[in-house]
Amino acid sequence: RLAPDGVPRSEMIERLQDLELAAAMERTGIWAETDPQSLLEERRKEREEEDALKEFLFPDSHPEKPLDPNTADKEELQALPGIGPVLAGRIIENRPFKTVEDLIQVNGIGPIILEQIREHLLEPEHWEENITK
Repeated sequence: RLAPDGVPRSEMIERLQDLELAAAMERTGIWAETDPQSLLEERRKEREEEDALKEFLFPDSHPEKPLDPNTADKEELQALPGIGPVLAGRIIENRPFKTVEDLIQVNGIGPIILEQIREHLLEPEHWEENITK
């Protein structure tokens, strides 16, 4: 999804992380009371836990190679995390896509699933756009 000013979600997250980092470096606000080194360790553990949880929830859900959502067949799409037969069919029905964010328009794909599948998709410049439904 896009923010009200048209900025993609991923870019907004990066901007917020940059602002947080700047505040931590300047030790302003709550950062005046926070140990930056311990924060790094806490975030590393958080990422490890998140990765372990994803692996537990979706142990076999990943394609062998990055996919083009405009050309992948139903079985290939089902290898994506969180994509079952119904969502795979909806992806096929809603083709063509021009950006990864366009997939959010597919009924049943929200921000969480979109972020889970993003890393398993080809970069959009390698997608085929002129696919018939």
